[in-house]
Amino acid sequence: MAEGKEQSWRERGREAARRATEPLTTAADAISGRGIEKEVAQYSEVFTQVALGLHEDLTAAARQIGDLESAVAELRTAQTSRDRSLSRLTKIYVVAMGALAIAIAALGVGIWAPI
Repeated sequence: MAEGKEQSWRERGREAARRATEPLTTAADAISGRGIEKEVAQYSEVFTQVALGLHEDLTAAARQIGDLESAVAELRTAQTSRDRSLSRLTKIYVVAMGALAIAIAALGVGIWAPI
């Protein structure tokens, strides 16, 4: 129990000493520039983290842009292929309709000619 009281007195003494020396430490830091140095170091660390985060965001955005550009190129290639196929189908359709028209005309001539 005496040991617990002794620790309590020690802690109180340390706290009192810290409170008593705090203004002196603050004044010494202000005179020597250590306080400003600490603040500059703190802000530098914060802004470094912000800059690194922005760099990571920009790098990720650049990757996404690259992926999107390659996807657009693939879609353009596929569209060109579809356009060619559609052109071929249109030509085949026109030729098939022409052949159908000729076949119908020939059938009509064959049916009405003997009459």
